[in-house]
Amino acid sequence: MEAIIGTVSRAARGATKKAIATQRNALFYSANREGLPLPMLRTIFLLIACQLLGEIVHRLTGLALPGSVIGMILLIAWLALVPRERPTLTVVTGWLTAHLAVMFVPAAVGLIDEGAALKADGVGLVVATVVSTVLTMAVTALVFRWALNRFGPYDPVDTEADTAA
Repeated sequence: MEAIIGTVSRAARGATKKAIATQRNALFYSANREGLPLPMLRTIFLLIACQLLGEIVHRLTGLALPGSVIGMILLIAWLALVPRERPTLTVVTGWLTAHLAVMFVPAAVGLIDEGAALKADGVGLVVATVVSTVLTMAVTALVFRWALNRFGPYDPVDTEADTAA
């Protein structure tokens, strides 16, 4: 539970104190006693459902976009069309992002199985990976600069109450 509380505190730094209290209430007072709190399970289900819908749309329409990207677009559309505070979504996505390295393990294991393909196309794969990484970093820097100019610097809420506990 301490790990969840720490995640809640870190994820809520930009929120108001009322939103922090609402977030903790949503997570802990509606929790089942055996495992994850129910709002977190609902949020994880929402993320998986959006990915599944994206895969269905991809297969039915044959769009050139991968199903996971279509699923993210559907999630963003839903978040834009149904505006409200979603503290549990912040916590769940923060946790998933913090543990992102673990999610690369299956892909790395899959690379081991593809030794022949790596021998044949290894140089091209390395070049494509390096170029796409550099382009991604450049675009991210440009978007960050644009957002900083448009919205100003990040101004976190005073979190002395969270750090004192």
